[in-house]
Amino acid sequence: MSNAAFDQQLSRKEVQSKSVTPSGSTSEDSEQGDPESVLDTALASLETPEIQVFATKVDAAWNVLHGRYASRIPQAQIDHLFACFVFGLTSPVYGDAEPSVHFAACRALVSPKMTPERAHAALHAVPVPTEPWVEAAYQSVERRGIDMGLAITNHSRVQDVRAAGEAGTSRRTAVVEEELS
Repeated sequence: MSNAAFDQQLSRKEVQSKSVTPSGSTSEDSEQGDPESVLDTALASLETPEIQVFATKVDAAWNVLHGRYASRIPQAQIDHLFACFVFGLTSPVYGDAEPSVHFAACRALVSPKMTPERAHAALHAVPVPTEPWVEAAYQSVERRGIDMGLAITNHSRVQDVRAAGEAGTSRRTAVVEEELS
């Protein structure tokens, strides 16, 4: 993942210059609002089933990353690996949305695991790797997140199609029963 792409998606400037409605759409603020209130509005709009499904994957990733790397690299690098995973995980759903919405989704998933300062650093800065393999790990972990995010969204779409089919069958059954009575 390039620093420019990561910064673009997670740009604090985007959060400050846009407000997010409950539907996830954005509009230009007519006045300079408090960045935290804009972020709170964005987070409030993320009460979606995807975030809940993502949360279970995020918990597992947090545990795996700490178990695997805690004794090998500094906490800031583990935090950034975690942010890379979350960024990848949420990209299939939020990658085409406004960057502030994608950022808010990442922040909503990262924040419960660390202090606000660490979460901010993990989302905004790429620590200098202390080991030669860490840079490749950032990219690998993000790719793994993307793969999991795609699997989740594909599974959700299959479930939606099945539910729609079952709902259609129920409606047809009700119409037939009504006509027979």
